[in-house]
Amino acid sequence: MSSTRFDELFSPERLRANWVMLTRPVQETPQLLRNQDIHNHYQKLRCLINESFSDTTRLSIFFTELTDIIAETFPLDAVNVADDNQKQILIEKLEELDELLWVLSLSKGK
Repeated sequence: MSSTRFDELFSPERLRANWVMLTRPVQETPQLLRNQDIHNHYQKLRCLINESFSDTTRLSIFFTELTDIIAETFPLDAVNVADDNQKQILIEKLEELDELLWVLSLSKGK
């Protein structure tokens, strides 16, 4: 083969055509949309709590745990559906948050 033939075969223009990858937009599944919605509501809840109570630093460890539980139960990068045990843990943690907020509201009223 002549060098011009090699140049033709391995020309950058010809090779670039093979480098381009066609990508399709990722379609959001209903479960991923629900998971995103749950995370959005949780962030709104945190904002409301921070606006309502002047000192929420005491809850920072609690919120870290709750954020981890929500991320595990309703992941944003997978279509996994949480099992009943995970949901029950989350419900218990949210009930604990409700009680903590009730106590904070009592102390705020004094």
